[in-house]
Amino acid sequence: MRHARALLPYAATALIVVAASAAALGLAVADLRDARDAAVERPSVAPTAAARSFPELSRTGRLAYWRADASGTGGELTVANLDGTLRRALARTDATRRIALTRWTPDGEAVAFVENGVTLVVARLDGTRAEITLPDDVRATGARITEHRWTADAARVAASVVRADLRSDGYTARPADRTWGRATTLDDVFVSEWADNDHVLIHTGGGVIGVLRGGTVNAIRPLTGMPATSPLVADDGRVHFLSGAIASIPRDITLPYLTATAATVWSIGLDGGDPRRETQNPLDDVRIEARYAPSRYLAHRGSSQLQVLLSEAVNIPPIDAGPAERVVVAPDGRTAVGFSASRIIRFDLARGAATGSLGSPTVILDSVSGGDVWHPRALRAATPAAPAAAERPAARYVLSLGGHLWSMGPDGVASFLRPRALQSGRRPRRRPCGHRTAIGS
Repeated sequence: MRHARALLPYAATALIVVAASAAALGLAVADLRDARDAAVERPSVAPTAAARSFPELSRTGRLAYWRADASGTGGELTVANLDGTLRRALARTDATRRIALTRWTPDGEAVAFVENGVTLVVARLDGTRAEITLPDDVRATGARITEHRWTADAARVAASVVRADLRSDGYTARPADRTWGRATTLDDVFVSEWADNDHVLIHTGGGVIGVLRGGTVNAIRPLTGMPATSPLVADDGRVHFLSGAIASIPRDITLPYLTATAATVWSIGLDGGDPRRETQNPLDDVRIEARYAPSRYLAHRGSSQLQVLLSEAVNIPPIDAGPAERVVVAPDGRTAVGFSASRIIRFDLARGAATGSLGSPTVILDSVSGGDVWHPRALRAATPAAPAAAERPAARYVLSLGGHLWSMGPDGVASFLRPRALQSGRRPRRRPCGHRTAIGS
């Protein structure tokens, strides 16, 4: 008996080791399962077989959000009117942590979200669904979808795809497609908003903003020679962007964004003409997402998830109801809906207009995540500037912009030529025939 008592401390230690090993094994298995799920097409979101008829949601505003189920790990995608009426489940998942970037399509007829980082799921209000998955060779590089943007008619979607080595490119697809088509091969491209139903705005780590023609590869037309990032189409029909010192790559895969330092906001027409400076004070480590009033923008700063307001300074919205990570302003500019990690918040912009803030917040829903709001919006397409009176160049040019090689013809319009073509100490030259380019010292 005395011998048995002497062994008790060792037995207790062994039990602790076994318990810790079991816990570590459980976490490892979960990580392996997530990696496997990202590498194969095995949706964790419950599928729906056929279209069904449901009461139509309001045409003035709709909410979408994820609410946890009884297990605490899974959840259901819920849609409802802004006032909470006609609430119903649209999709279910066994792990909400695998879900990201939940967004309404512009027509308000579907909610799209990224699952496991590699599949865009489009859940339609009629109960049907579509899935667009990254190709096998792209998934093998550790790539993840970090942004998706839809055309106004919801007929086409563009995505930013960032690999594990932080190289990035744009991809496009249609809802009926089962996989993405590569739209750029520059290794430093991010997509932004669609300028119209055929052209999407892009920006690069080299500080180039341009227009990419849908359904093509590398058919990019740069908009300006200024170092620029964060292009967006505002309600004035112009392309607004930040100009300053542009970060060449994202901080890491969890922060797949480019920021600008010593930056001010500018705007131009879709043809790159009529540049205007919208703000005067340089700001550091910022990116912009939308304009909600003249010279006022929704933005993020650095690695912070907090939505901020950018004008001549960076202002933090009220956090009484919780810090909003993303804010969507209504078309009339009088209200906004914010989304925190666990709440949906309403802001009264009319009250905050005098001070340049979002006004007083009110909690709409609690214990929810991954939300978005839909409002009907007039077709907002970027427009070219007024024709310039200056004569167009009569020669062909080749130039380096953002680390890539571009060509400009007699019409004065530049187009993409070659990626990462220049070496240190060398410059491009047109050959006498005018049809080829030489890289010389």
